[in-house]
Amino acid sequence: MKIITDRLTVRPLSVKDRAAMQAVLIDFENSDMFMYDYKAPTDSNTISTLIPLWVKSSRYYTICLNCTGEIIGFLSMVGDELGFTMKSAHKRQGYGYEAAHALLSYLSRRRSMNRFTAQAALENTRSVKLLKKLGFTVQSTEYVQFRESMPSVECGNFLLEL
Repeated sequence: MKIITDRLTVRPLSVKDRAAMQAVLIDFENSDMFMYDYKAPTDSNTISTLIPLWVKSSRYYTICLNCTGEIIGFLSMVGDELGFTMKSAHKRQGYGYEAAHALLSYLSRRRSMNRFTAQAALENTRSVKLLKKLGFTVQSTEYVQFRESMPSVECGNFLLEL
């Protein structure tokens, strides 16, 4: 499976993507968005252990620039729950929407999935805006503490039905 859009290729994660995925996760942990998610693994040993498991799970998809092949982020689909992470240098350029829309459309057409969920901290306005642009609506909210050293934040539980 490979989904090609005008600017991106969305494809299943491969074990060859270990270094690129580590770079994406390190970038996330160093970004202003880190507080809105659980701690990402960033050390080489943990990444080397996790990537084969993530590949085997078939739940992770890389987001690659067509012009360079660079991995700029990834999508996850655990059950019907969408997740996304993008390198800081590539945010606010429409790549997240383009990749997520392509994956959701593919899953709807090819796998007959018509219900998707997502969760985002309501303070994380970029993620909330992306989910709403994709057609998700907030169904409920709850407080989640992602990090021991951080206070709980209000999260929206989002739903998209196609």
